[in-house]
Formats: sequence, C-alpha cells, structure tokens
Amino acid sequence: MLNEQFQQAIELSKQLIAIFQSMDIAADNSTSLLHASQLLQQRDKHIKSIFSSQNQQELIDCQLLLKEFMEYDAQLQKVSSVLKLNMSNKIIQQKRKTKATQAYIQK
Repeated sequence: MLNEQFQQAIELSKQLIAIFQSMDIAADNSTSLLHASQLLQQRDKHIKSIFSSQNQQELIDCQLLLKEFMEYDAQLQKVSSVLKLNMSNKIIQQKRKTKATQAYIQK
C-alpha cells in the first residue's frame, strides 16, 4: 500500500515535470495549466496520505522510494521555479511594451 502510494506520487511528479518543461512561454498554456493543477491535487492527496497514515518505521522501510520521491520533488521545484521566473519576465516585458505603445499613441 505504501509502496503504491509512493509510486503514484513519483509518477505524478514525473508527469508534472514533463508538463512544466514542455510549456512554451509564448503560447496559451491554459489547458496545460489546468491539467497540471489536477495532477498537483492528486499528488498532494498521495503525499498527505503517505505522511499522515504511516509511522516512522514504515517510512524507514521504504527509504529508497522516499529518496526517489525527494529527488523528483526537488527537480519539480527547480523546474517550476524556472517556469515561474520565465512567466514573470514575460509579464514584465508585456507591461513595458504596453506602456511604450500607450506613450507613443498619446503623442
């Protein structure tokens, strides 16, 4: 049971990493973001289930899976941070372009 939950959380992490890495900043990513949101909710349920219903010894017994999960979690955090930075830079660039366009139009 615990192994299955870890495997499912790991698989969801892999899927999220793939989605985030494939996102094109210039494109409309609304469907990808919706899918990612659903996967994040599922992943969150598995993580809560793993750590709320298991005792420390059971987690120690699954040490390799826990380590693998932590590695994918770190990778997911890194990929999502890069994506967030890229998206915020895109927003800033768009605001600058809009501001320049408005200044030009007002002249």
